Amino acid sequence: MYDHDRSLIVAVLVGTLLNLINQGDALFAGRTIDWAKVLLTFVVAYCVATYGAVSYRLRHERDLASGRHFLRPHGSSPGRSGGNDSRVGPHLSFARTRTASSLRHGTQ
Repeated sequence: MYDHDRSLIVAVLVGTLLNLINQGDALFAGRTIDWAKVLLTFVVAYCVATYGAVSYRLRHERDLASGRHFLRPHGSSPGRSGGNDSRVGPHLSFARTRTASSLRHGTQ
């Protein structure tokens, strides 16, 4: 499934939910619905989902190309902090390392 397919699914789900929240009272009371807002809500949901998917994919590809592992927190590097991000503590770094190793070797 491509990023735009996922983004379209997310936009339909999130856009529908947001439209029900924002205009549900008008819909159920039989009042006029602002169709421009309905459309804009779906467009914004699509743009946010697409941005998230594309930015993740670009970062993942950049990390793979540079030899860094993509599970490392943003801004940390082995040279700066020994692979551990001092903001999260060593126990979370261990969990990330174990998860990364599991992903590489196909084990849990």
